[in-house]
Amino acid sequence: QVIRWSLRPTDDRNLNLSVRREGGQIKIVVDALDKSGEFLNFLQIVGNVSKPDLTNQAVELVQTAPGRYEATVDGAEARGNYFVNLAALGADKSRSVLSTGISVPYSDEYRELKSNPATLETIASLTDGQVLSWKYRHDGEPDVPRTLDQADVFRRDPKLKPPESFQDLWPNLLWLAAVLFLADVAVRRVSPDFARMRKLVRDHWEKIRGHEVAPPVEYMEKLRSRKAEVGEQLQQQGRAAAQFEPPTLPGSSDIGEPLLGGSTSPGPRPEPKKPQSGGLAPESKPAEPESYTNRLLRAKKKVWEEREKDKDKDSP
Repeated sequence: QVIRWSLRPTDDRNLNLSVRREGGQIKIVVDALDKSGEFLNFLQIVGNVSKPDLTNQAVELVQTAPGRYEATVDGAEARGNYFVNLAALGADKSRSVLSTGISVPYSDEYRELKSNPATLETIASLTDGQVLSWKYRHDGEPDVPRTLDQADVFRRDPKLKPPESFQDLWPNLLWLAAVLFLADVAVRRVSPDFARMRKLVRDHWEKIRGHEVAPPVEYMEKLRSRKAEVGEQLQQQGRAAAQFEPPTLPGSSDIGEPLLGGSTSPGPRPEPKKPQSGGLAPESKPAEPESYTNRLLRAKKKVWEEREKDKDKDSP
């Protein structure tokens, strides 16, 4: 990219200033004409060039042709803006001032628009590379897919050593030990029933589909066995209570029968059954003694009845 600008001359002469960059140099050209289009010769044109590093270089233009003056400035490899200021002095002592500039945004390597086959072939030979030749289609255009198929672009250089680096191993081992510790604790403490889990998932899926899930046979058997166990426990408790009942002497009243609430009241005695008339008296079976639990319940019921009667009397 080249930026140029110039100031219009102050006299009646037409001075055209142009600046261009060639191979690290700045070439300055001035074309001088008068009003009638005749060349202006023997002019003295001097000035300076301001570089990007803020240094100035003096320059003097030399006439190379009728009406043409040229000069070359070296050392223009750096990037930046170059300003050119010139002053022209004529034979009649008239003066003119010219100013322009040029910008160099990139270095020369970015201005190369063509490849360098010689350099590329040298690099390929030094690195055991491969030089490819273009394949063309019938219409004369380059065939890029066929050209690229000639080379293995993902090949590995046997002489090239892959990069290596060292890394601490203890952080990974520490994490692995923590995971193994948690797994060991889980194995020792947790015993999942996978069969039951699968069954629950299957039953839940059947409910989602709208099918009725019947209780399994094992569940009913467990209920029956539990019921039998509870019955045996109740029987054992009844037998244990009967063993600790106080003995009852014949002909003695129920003295010392425990009653709730501190009240003592002898219970009704069972009357002996009379033999049936007109026949032999049947063999009478001895009456089974009343259990301790039944007597305790009977006494408790009697206490509650008395309390209800006392409440009825106190109420208005």
